[in-house]
Amino acid sequence: MADASTAPPDYSEGMPRNEWDLARRNRYLAGLDLKRLSGLEIGALNRPAVRKSESDVLYVDHADVDVLRANYSHDAGVPPDSILPVDVIWGGKQLRDCFPDGRTFDYVVASHVIEHVPNVIGWLNELASVLKPGGLLYLAIPDRRRTFDIYRRTSSMAEFVNAYVTKAKRPSPQQIFDQHVHFAKDESAVIKDEHNVGAALSGPRLKEGLGMAQIVADSDVYVDCHCWVFTPASLLEIFAGFSAMGVLPFRLGSFTPPWQGEHEMFMVLERADLPEEADRVAAMGAFREALRALPPEALANDYPSFAAVLANFSGDFARGPAPDAPPPPPVPLQQRAPASAMTPTGWWTDRIRNRLMPPSPQPLARTPSSVPSVAQAGVIAAWQPIYAYTTPFVDEGHRAITEIKTLGGLLRADIDGYLRPADALAIYEAAHFAQGDIIEFGSAWGLSTSFLCEAAINARRGRRVYSVEIDPNFQQITRKHIVERRLEACHAVLPGEASAMAASMISRGKKMGFAFVDFDPGLDANRAFVAQLPQLMRKGSLIIFHDFNDARNRDPKVCSVHQAVSEFCARPDVEYLGVAGCCAVTRLKP
Repeated sequence: MADASTAPPDYSEGMPRNEWDLARRNRYLAGLDLKRLSGLEIGALNRPAVRKSESDVLYVDHADVDVLRANYSHDAGVPPDSILPVDVIWGGKQLRDCFPDGRTFDYVVASHVIEHVPNVIGWLNELASVLKPGGLLYLAIPDRRRTFDIYRRTSSMAEFVNAYVTKAKRPSPQQIFDQHVHFAKDESAVIKDEHNVGAALSGPRLKEGLGMAQIVADSDVYVDCHCWVFTPASLLEIFAGFSAMGVLPFRLGSFTPPWQGEHEMFMVLERADLPEEADRVAAMGAFREALRALPPEALANDYPSFAAVLANFSGDFARGPAPDAPPPPPVPLQQRAPASAMTPTGWWTDRIRNRLMPPSPQPLARTPSSVPSVAQAGVIAAWQPIYAYTTPFVDEGHRAITEIKTLGGLLRADIDGYLRPADALAIYEAAHFAQGDIIEFGSAWGLSTSFLCEAAINARRGRRVYSVEIDPNFQQITRKHIVERRLEACHAVLPGEASAMAASMISRGKKMGFAFVDFDPGLDANRAFVAQLPQLMRKGSLIIFHDFNDARNRDPKVCSVHQAVSEFCARPDVEYLGVAGCCAVTRLKP
């Protein structure tokens, strides 16, 4: 009997997965109900994102397994036996012709494929032809700034259009030359974010590149390369253009930029026919909104500059809606997993609809009132519903807050923090009904963050939660707790000072649907910060201030929240809706 240490590797489902592979896969395919749905994976090779044991999936490639194994026989990183059998050979025919019975699918997965495709617009339309209405396309795309493409210029709209109208079947001589000449052999350049293009050029490389380009031009040989080069901003710009031109049969579902220096970004698209101009404008607006919402780390060292990208979206570009334009009415998804079948991150599919088309505002249960005197600070108020609904709680997650043990009136959960039950119930409810993405200023250990994320996921309205936190230790602790609870798909930490981060988001036209403010920088700084909020928030959105009702407010030098909120509520466009726990509930008037 062979010793376990000498037994051959098990390649029955491709290369074995390690911890990083699993974490990456969970982020990439968050919310995809694999057990219930059927789909395709393009170019799985030996590292499928979806295994046969996990879903009814077919593997699609340009050739059969024998050809693939021969092609990769000299690649030490791809053991021939690990390459999986191919179910569908796409080759040179139309993808829909590979299924003569007219079969269509719930999802398509394509990881690091789009950059190799000679005609991206044509390819996307072929994928759409085998997807059911509302079917999902999951793309993983490399970020030029973190790969061997670091020295290359991002691909332009004109290049994509040229490949489309000429029906490109192979990488062009220009693309072959560009990759060969600008290939970053020095991995340290990628790590250090160095962009010294001249360092990549040399006489021998130029001559070799010219020779390869000439061979491709003079023959029918197919030379694989990265035909296209993207950054987060350039990718969203390109797809906004596709929508505006009416050549993209998809809506944006979600976009996830590279996380903490990783080399790839994830995009989910929903199959949709967009026959009307208004539909195409709305679809383009989703890419524009995602572009404006990119965090600073996703914009560093971008070519062209982010300012130039935004300039393309200014004014009435393709008659896109203004940031404050009322959203169009909801369009129901054709394909949705039942609540019992959805994963903890099953909110993702509903994000497709609500990112662009939020549901109608929930009516309020409270009426505006006057701000109480600071002399009443310290009298803790019980939670009362903010919105009108017929059940005692908005959902089971909301009710479960009442079962968490307390000590001295504060929740004693497995995350440290200073929230009372009424505080947590209020912010969960507000997050559940948020009319846009959610932002908290000050996350500390992440207790409030966990309630906000859980509410966003359970509501299935597709909301993201942004945590603005200046302390690096709290940033790491918050993220750790969110990942441990498998809530990371809807969450991002924004490191920085609250006023500066708010100003940055305002300058990019970002509008939030709910804000939870849980920090006190002192009265003057608090006043300046609070004055920014009406520009950051959507009309009709809630802003909840923690520690408003804390007894410490009786001395503004100790705690200035009550005074800052009182002045904020004196504005004609702000309403005070009362107290929950020690929080003030306020709203921007619709």
